[in-house]
Amino acid sequence: MADSKKKTSKVSKEKKDLKSKVDSLEELNDVTEVEKKDDNIKSNKLDKRAYAKNLFQSLILICGLACIIYGLYSMFFKEPKQEEQPEEKPRIQLKDVKKLYGYISKEEFHQNKLLTIQNIEEDIIFSELLNSRGFDRKTYESEGCEDYTQPCKTGEISYNDALSELKSKYGNISLTKDVYYWNYGLDRCDLVNDKFECYVLLGGLEDVLDVYFDMTNFIETDDKLLIYDKYVTYSGYYSDESKCYVDSNYEVECLDTQNLRDDVNSLTQDEILEKYGKEYVHTFLKDENGNYYWYSSEMVK
Repeated sequence: MADSKKKTSKVSKEKKDLKSKVDSLEELNDVTEVEKKDDNIKSNKLDKRAYAKNLFQSLILICGLACIIYGLYSMFFKEPKQEEQPEEKPRIQLKDVKKLYGYISKEEFHQNKLLTIQNIEEDIIFSELLNSRGFDRKTYESEGCEDYTQPCKTGEISYNDALSELKSKYGNISLTKDVYYWNYGLDRCDLVNDKFECYVLLGGLEDVLDVYFDMTNFIETDDKLLIYDKYVTYSGYYSDESKCYVDSNYEVECLDTQNLRDDVNSLTQDEILEKYGKEYVHTFLKDENGNYYWYSSEMVK
């Protein structure tokens, strides 16, 4: 009986030991499974990192190759890019300067005072129409105007056209007279029925003065144009006493005229102007359309 109990007790102990071993084995299996899962996770992470690293390296390689290819293409095939230059404003041409200088082609623009549209005589300004329209004595002497006793009509222009033309050349000018005279009264324009009828008388007084003036330089800025010229006039060439002036109102005499008579015979016009002439500056401003008009003339002191 006692032996049977011992056997039973031994078997029970062996069962417990076996169960304990089984439990340990299951725990080991669970641990192993967890470790396997951890290993799998770590492996997956390593695989993703390696993939990302390879992808990044591939992208760098592709970009590098693209840069090399573009560089070679730019070097051998692509047109070199031109640097953008700042846009230069068109400068005035010499022919246009000479045209503007024609607006002041009368000696009366060379006076010993500042001339503007406010104090210059209207006849001086109006005479530009005679020049620009060809209403001058020399032109029509060769076209049948030979009667020295009667005025010869040389042309006509409406009041509005005359005013518009002169405004474009001289700015805010007004025409207030019914008759305009020029060239010692030999040229005249009468306002009749809203138009100027222009005539010329042949003969009359002759100019006993020799007048020289010519453009010497011009300077253009953003808002104005300066035209420089020199002027001189002299009289008494056929008498013992010669007079030389550097202004058209005969107030400023030339300097050192001792050799004037000899110089008139031997020097060119440019040389006479250089030796005896006085410099003037004529200022032109721009209107709202960007066109130049005469603004002032004055002697350079």
